[in-house]
Amino acid sequence: MMAKRTKAEAQVTRENILAAAADVFDAKGVAGASLAQIADQASVTRGAIYWHFRNKMEIFAALQEQMHQSIIEIVLADLENDHPRPLQQLQELCVKLLTDLETDSQKRKTISIFFLKCDYSGKMEVFLRRQQDNKQKNIELFERYLDRAKRKGHLRPEADSRVLTLSLLFYLTGTVYEYLRGPSLFSLAEVAPALMNQFFQGITSPS
Repeated sequence: MMAKRTKAEAQVTRENILAAAADVFDAKGVAGASLAQIADQASVTRGAIYWHFRNKMEIFAALQEQMHQSIIEIVLADLENDHPRPLQQLQELCVKLLTDLETDSQKRKTISIFFLKCDYSGKMEVFLRRQQDNKQKNIELFERYLDRAKRKGHLRPEADSRVLTLSLLFYLTGTVYEYLRGPSLFSLAEVAPALMNQFFQGITSPS
Protein backbone atom coordinates (compact mmCIF):
# COMPACT_ATOMS: atom_id res chain seq x y z
CA MET A 1 0.00 0.00 0.00
CA MET A 2 2.84 2.36 0.86
CA ALA A 3 4.48 1.71 -2.52
CA LYS A 4 1.26 2.64 -4.30
CA ARG A 5 1.00 5.88 -2.36
CA THR A 6 4.64 6.68 -3.07
CA LYS A 7 4.13 6.06 -6.78
CA ALA A 8 1.04 8.28 -6.77
CA GLU A 9 2.90 11.01 -4.91
CA ALA A 10 5.78 10.79 -7.38
CA GLN A 11 3.34 11.24 -10.24
CA VAL A 12 1.87 14.31 -8.56
CA THR A 13 5.38 15.74 -8.14
CA ARG A 14 6.11 15.08 -11.80
CA GLU A 15 2.93 16.87 -12.88
CA ASN A 16 3.77 19.81 -10.60
CA ILE A 17 7.23 20.05 -12.17
CA LEU A 18 5.74 20.08 -15.66
CA ALA A 19 3.22 22.77 -14.68
CA ALA A 20 6.01 24.85 -13.12
CA ALA A 21 8.18 24.36 -16.20
CA ALA A 22 5.35 25.65 -18.39
CA ASP A 23 5.16 28.77 -16.22
CA VAL A 24 8.91 29.35 -16.41
CA PHE A 25 9.20 28.59 -20.13
CA ASP A 26 6.30 30.95 -20.76
CA ALA A 27 7.89 33.74 -18.72
CA LYS A 28 11.55 33.28 -19.66
CA GLY A 29 11.46 31.43 -22.95
CA VAL A 30 12.88 27.94 -23.22
CA ALA A 31 16.45 29.12 -23.80
CA GLY A 32 16.33 31.52 -20.86
CA ALA A 33 14.82 29.06 -18.37
CA SER A 34 16.90 27.10 -15.87
CA LEU A 35 16.30 24.02 -13.76
CA ALA A 36 16.82 26.15 -10.65
CA GLN A 37 13.97 28.44 -11.72
CA ILE A 38 11.73 25.46 -12.43
CA ALA A 39 12.57 23.94 -9.04
CA ASP A 40 11.74 27.23 -7.29
CA GLN A 41 8.46 27.54 -9.19
CA ALA A 42 7.49 23.95 -8.32
CA SER A 43 8.68 24.32 -4.69
CA VAL A 44 10.88 21.24 -5.00
CA THR A 45 14.61 20.58 -4.84
CA ARG A 46 16.84 20.17 -7.87
CA GLY A 47 17.20 16.56 -6.75
CA ALA A 48 13.45 16.06 -7.09
CA ILE A 49 13.63 17.28 -10.67
CA TYR A 50 16.56 14.97 -11.46
CA TRP A 51 14.55 12.06 -10.10
CA HIS A 52 12.09 12.57 -12.96
CA PHE A 53 14.08 14.35 -15.68
CA ARG A 54 17.74 14.34 -16.70
CA ASN A 55 17.71 17.91 -17.95
CA LYS A 56 15.63 20.81 -19.25
CA MET A 57 15.25 19.23 -22.67
CA GLU A 58 13.59 16.15 -21.16
CA ILE A 59 11.10 18.42 -19.41
CA PHE A 60 10.35 20.19 -22.70
CA ALA A 61 9.94 16.80 -24.42
CA ALA A 62 7.51 15.68 -21.70
CA LEU A 63 5.43 18.84 -22.15
CA GLN A 64 5.38 18.30 -25.90
CA GLU A 65 4.25 14.68 -25.51
CA GLN A 66 1.68 15.59 -22.87
CA MET A 67 0.06 18.14 -25.17
CA HIS A 68 0.09 15.82 -28.17
CA GLN A 69 -1.40 12.92 -26.22
CA SER A 70 -4.17 15.10 -24.80
CA ILE A 71 -5.27 16.02 -28.34
CA ILE A 72 -4.91 12.46 -29.64
CA GLU A 73 -7.04 11.09 -26.81
CA ILE A 74 -9.82 13.59 -27.51
CA VAL A 75 -9.83 12.81 -31.24
CA LEU A 76 -9.63 9.03 -30.83
CA ALA A 77 -12.49 9.05 -28.34
CA ASP A 78 -14.53 11.19 -30.73
CA LEU A 79 -13.81 8.87 -33.67
CA GLU A 80 -15.28 5.96 -31.72
CA ASN A 81 -18.65 7.58 -32.41
CA ASP A 82 -19.83 6.75 -35.94
CA HIS A 83 -21.61 10.08 -36.26
CA PRO A 84 -24.26 10.27 -39.02
CA ARG A 85 -22.80 13.62 -40.10
CA PRO A 86 -18.99 13.41 -39.85
CA LEU A 87 -18.44 16.99 -41.02
CA GLN A 88 -20.67 18.32 -38.27
CA GLN A 89 -18.84 16.07 -35.82
CA LEU A 90 -15.46 17.40 -36.97
CA GLN A 91 -16.70 20.98 -36.90
CA GLU A 92 -17.85 20.58 -33.30
CA LEU A 93 -14.51 19.00 -32.38
CA CYS A 94 -12.60 21.93 -33.89
CA VAL A 95 -14.74 24.43 -31.99
CA LYS A 96 -14.03 22.52 -28.78
CA LEU A 97 -10.27 22.44 -29.39
CA LEU A 98 -10.22 26.19 -30.02
CA THR A 99 -12.43 27.19 -27.10
CA ASP A 100 -10.49 24.88 -24.75
CA LEU A 101 -7.43 26.94 -25.62
CA GLU A 102 -9.12 30.01 -24.20
CA THR A 103 -10.69 28.41 -21.12
CA ASP A 104 -7.73 26.19 -20.11
CA SER A 105 -4.89 28.50 -19.09
CA GLN A 106 -2.38 25.67 -18.72
CA LYS A 107 -3.09 24.37 -22.21
CA ARG A 108 -2.88 27.89 -23.63
CA LYS A 109 0.41 28.51 -21.87
CA THR A 110 1.90 25.24 -23.12
CA ILE A 111 0.88 25.79 -26.73
CA SER A 112 2.18 29.35 -26.55
CA ILE A 113 5.58 27.93 -25.60
CA PHE A 114 5.66 25.74 -28.70
CA PHE A 115 4.47 28.53 -30.99
CA LEU A 116 6.21 31.59 -29.58
CA LYS A 117 8.68 30.88 -26.79
CA CYS A 118 11.33 28.61 -28.30
CA ASP A 119 13.88 28.58 -31.09
CA TYR A 120 13.91 25.25 -32.94
CA SER A 121 17.51 25.52 -34.12
CA GLY A 122 20.53 23.59 -32.88
CA LYS A 123 19.70 21.08 -30.16
CA MET A 124 16.03 22.06 -30.36
CA GLU A 125 15.73 20.91 -33.97
CA VAL A 126 14.87 17.39 -32.81
CA PHE A 127 11.70 18.77 -31.23
CA LEU A 128 10.66 20.40 -34.48
CA ARG A 129 11.00 17.03 -36.20
CA ARG A 130 8.98 15.46 -33.42
CA GLN A 131 6.32 18.12 -33.91
CA GLN A 132 6.16 17.23 -37.57
CA ASP A 133 5.73 13.54 -36.71
CA ASN A 134 2.91 14.41 -34.32
CA LYS A 135 1.32 16.67 -36.92
CA GLN A 136 1.35 13.81 -39.41
CA LYS A 137 -0.55 11.64 -36.93
CA ASN A 138 -3.09 14.42 -36.43
CA ILE A 139 -3.53 14.77 -40.19
CA GLU A 140 -4.22 11.05 -40.53
CA LEU A 141 -6.81 11.14 -37.74
CA PHE A 142 -8.60 14.24 -39.07
CA GLU A 143 -8.61 12.75 -42.55
CA ARG A 144 -10.69 9.86 -41.22
CA TYR A 145 -13.58 12.27 -40.59
CA LEU A 146 -13.41 13.52 -44.16
CA ASP A 147 -13.15 10.01 -45.59
CA ARG A 148 -16.30 9.10 -43.64
CA ALA A 149 -18.05 12.21 -44.91
CA LYS A 150 -17.10 11.34 -48.48
CA ARG A 151 -18.44 7.79 -48.12
CA LYS A 152 -21.71 9.19 -46.80
CA GLY A 153 -22.00 11.59 -49.73
CA HIS A 154 -21.44 14.77 -47.70
CA LEU A 155 -18.47 15.81 -49.83
CA ARG A 156 -18.37 16.25 -53.57
CA PRO A 157 -17.09 13.05 -55.27
CA GLU A 158 -14.04 14.87 -56.62
CA ALA A 159 -13.10 16.25 -53.18
CA ASP A 160 -9.61 15.32 -52.00
CA SER A 161 -9.73 14.35 -48.32
CA ARG A 162 -6.02 14.95 -47.78
CA VAL A 163 -6.09 18.44 -49.31
CA LEU A 164 -9.15 19.36 -47.27
CA THR A 165 -7.49 18.02 -44.11
CA LEU A 166 -4.40 20.12 -44.77
CA SER A 167 -6.59 23.16 -45.45
CA LEU A 168 -8.33 22.65 -42.11
CA LEU A 169 -5.01 22.22 -40.32
CA PHE A 170 -3.67 25.45 -41.81
CA TYR A 171 -6.91 27.24 -40.88
CA LEU A 172 -6.74 26.02 -37.28
CA THR A 173 -3.02 26.71 -36.94
CA GLY A 174 -3.41 30.24 -38.25
CA THR A 175 -6.30 30.91 -35.88
CA VAL A 176 -4.33 29.62 -32.88
CA TYR A 177 -1.23 31.60 -33.85
CA GLU A 178 -3.12 34.87 -34.23
CA TYR A 179 -4.94 34.32 -30.95
CA LEU A 180 -1.71 33.61 -29.05
CA ARG A 181 -0.06 36.70 -30.51
CA GLY A 182 -2.99 38.95 -29.68
CA PRO A 183 -5.48 37.37 -27.26
CA SER A 184 -7.03 40.75 -26.51
CA LEU A 185 -8.05 41.21 -30.15
CA PHE A 186 -10.77 38.55 -30.13
CA SER A 187 -12.33 35.85 -27.98
CA LEU A 188 -12.06 32.29 -29.30
CA ALA A 189 -15.22 31.38 -27.40
CA GLU A 190 -17.06 34.04 -29.41
CA VAL A 191 -15.52 33.62 -32.86
CA ALA A 192 -14.59 29.92 -33.05
CA PRO A 193 -18.13 28.70 -33.89
CA ALA A 194 -18.47 31.25 -36.71
CA LEU A 195 -14.96 30.60 -38.02
CA MET A 196 -15.53 26.87 -38.17
CA ASN A 197 -18.98 27.29 -39.68
CA GLN A 198 -17.47 29.45 -42.43
CA PHE A 199 -14.90 26.79 -43.25
CA PHE A 200 -17.24 23.80 -43.24
CA GLN A 201 -19.90 25.59 -45.26
CA GLY A 202 -17.33 25.85 -47.99
CA ILE A 203 -16.62 22.13 -48.21
CA THR A 204 -20.02 20.55 -47.51
CA SER A 205 -21.84 19.07 -50.47
CA PRO A 206 -25.08 20.99 -51.24
CA SER A 207 -26.97 17.71 -51.71
